[in-house]
Amino acid sequence: MAKAKHVDSDREFNTEKSHRSLNNQRVMQSSDAEVQVNDPFMAGKIASAEEVIRNLQEAILLLESEVAHARQRAADVTSERCKDLDNANDRLRELESNLLAERLACTNEVQSKTRLMEQLSSLEAKFHDARLSSSEALSIKSKALDVSLRRIDELEKKLENVITEQSNYVQDLPKPRQFCADEKEFQDPSSDMCTAELNEHIIALKSELSGMKQR
Repeated sequence: MAKAKHVDSDREFNTEKSHRSLNNQRVMQSSDAEVQVNDPFMAGKIASAEEVIRNLQEAILLLESEVAHARQRAADVTSERCKDLDNANDRLRELESNLLAERLACTNEVQSKTRLMEQLSSLEAKFHDARLSSSEALSIKSKALDVSLRRIDELEKKLENVITEQSNYVQDLPKPRQFCADEKEFQDPSSDMCTAELNEHIIALKSELSGMKQR
């Protein structure tokens, strides 16, 4: 757009320059006609003036040419600057797009890390609760184990007492009596019953003690 405007300006300038050249030629022609009419002295002055005018016209044409070249160079520079500006704008838009993409990626990463931290906090809370539950369960089992051990000690002492009682009872039993007729010996039925009960009681205590130890 800017270059086209400069081209149009140059065309107008060249057209205007052509009009001025034609006007100058007309002035010179009219001056020549007047010289033919006037005296020789005036003709010399007119010729000198015409020379000055021609020199001025050449200088003007030279300046006009330089101005035209300067305008062309300015148009070229402006065009290049416009291209550079367009490239800079394209680069700026690209950088803005990259910046938005990086910002979005950072936002997503922050959100992802936030979710991970929340999950980690939840897992830590669950682990803490599980550890408390395990500690409570371990404490309960420890107390139950202490009770079982005390019960085992009691049963062992009770078993020792029963065995001692059985041993003392057996030692205190009377010796078996004999019948002279058939020479058969037998024990007192009541003593057999007491011994059987003691044996059953001992077996029951041993079974209970074994079961508690297995638990």
